[in-house]
Amino acid sequence: MATACAVILSGSPIARARTLWGGLEAGAHVVGYRSRVEIDPLRSSLDGKTAGRAVIVQAWYPAGPVENAPMRFRRYVLDEYGTADADAAIAEFAEDLHDRGAGKDQVEGLLASPTRAHRDAPLAAGRFPLVLYFHTGAPSKSIQCEYLASHGFIVVSTAVRGTFEKDLDVALSGAETQARDLEFAAAWAARFWHLDGNAIGVVGMSFGGISELVFAERHPEVKALVGLDGGAGSLSGAALVQESPYFETARLRAPMLLLYQPGGADLTFLESLRYSERTFARFPALHHQDFSGSGFFPRAPSAAGDSSEGPREDVNRLMCRFLLAHLAGDRASMRELDEAETSPSYTLTRRAALPAPPSFEELKAMIRAGSIASVQGVFDRLKDRDPAPFSQETFRKLGSWLFDQGRNEDARSLFSMQLSMYPASSRSHFMLGIACQRLDDKRGARAHFEKVLELLPTDFDLDIPTRKRYEATAKEGIAALDATSPTP
Repeated sequence: MATACAVILSGSPIARARTLWGGLEAGAHVVGYRSRVEIDPLRSSLDGKTAGRAVIVQAWYPAGPVENAPMRFRRYVLDEYGTADADAAIAEFAEDLHDRGAGKDQVEGLLASPTRAHRDAPLAAGRFPLVLYFHTGAPSKSIQCEYLASHGFIVVSTAVRGTFEKDLDVALSGAETQARDLEFAAAWAARFWHLDGNAIGVVGMSFGGISELVFAERHPEVKALVGLDGGAGSLSGAALVQESPYFETARLRAPMLLLYQPGGADLTFLESLRYSERTFARFPALHHQDFSGSGFFPRAPSAAGDSSEGPREDVNRLMCRFLLAHLAGDRASMRELDEAETSPSYTLTRRAALPAPPSFEELKAMIRAGSIASVQGVFDRLKDRDPAPFSQETFRKLGSWLFDQGRNEDARSLFSMQLSMYPASSRSHFMLGIACQRLDDKRGARAHFEKVLELLPTDFDLDIPTRKRYEATAKEGIAALDATSPTP
């Protein structure tokens, strides 16, 4: 459930509304907000009461003329918990805040505070970029989503739910479920609103930083990605992203802004996403929750002089400028990002993108138009600046296609390239062993199958079924060679 911190609220309703945004500057748009429970009939119900998965879709957007007053913060709590029992929803949210030291008056003050959002306001005229926000509950993300909507974005998100039960499963299944929920929510938004289909961005907070990458792997239309202390900046989170069946480094090409606090961060995987232009923003004064909207809640008296107020605002200014630059083509925002280096709040580090290698279909076209030598030529040109221009999956698909064409010698040449790139991979030796077997190269087949068995115990890139299949096939291949060997 949404992270929150203790709050002190006082003064007029207008003053309280401004307090929730801190020093952030509103954009030119009034903010509208909608929340709907939509049913995805192609997935299972969590509670057995609906004919499909109930997805709580939340949207913030540039609004047209409004007649109603901004809604109260309490509405976000009710929408996130998705229950008909309002008292139970408020009690659950309050308990979460009490656990973090907030008193009863502080919680009630937050719930009564006005927001910047006008419920069910009409959408403003025009087309707007779409931003999908992954993870955190409506109370925590609301301020950030309001802020982005005021600057001209339609921000769509969903309540955080697990795959088979209400609590999120913090595993690949949970990341895939969040990706599916946001796919469904984006389709819902496209039915009702005029979206700029060429301008889609994703923002992921915490575990959502894993889910957004899982989403982006299979959605090349994503043009910008923001990680708010995202989970992919850890060893375990990076492993989850790479476990996705859709993962290939070359599929992640959108520019990335990766904001993080250094405690416990491991950026090895994010650094490896070399086909994406990456900007790392290091915020040493912040804690994890400060990267979500709950970081904007006013602090208790003991934290009144908290020096992290400026950094929290800078997180969101950077995010907004980045999205404006890459989704709205805003030149001023792009110029500010290009000129920014460091500030008292953060340090920026930039990594340029390498040109992406040819896709599987492009490599097939090269072979059809020429020969396997054309692929070797591309490989030779790229390998000096790119240590692994072709993924193992690309080799597998291309080699399988060559086998289907009966081009076994070309397949062996291809897998020899793979072995030169991935010499410690049992997968490389396995595919080369199969090619040798098809060419009746007994010595080569034996050598590579034996190497498969040698490498398997320490090759952790394979899942269990693949590992078992490789082991069984290699042993069968060696046994068949033994059976056909001449008797001395």
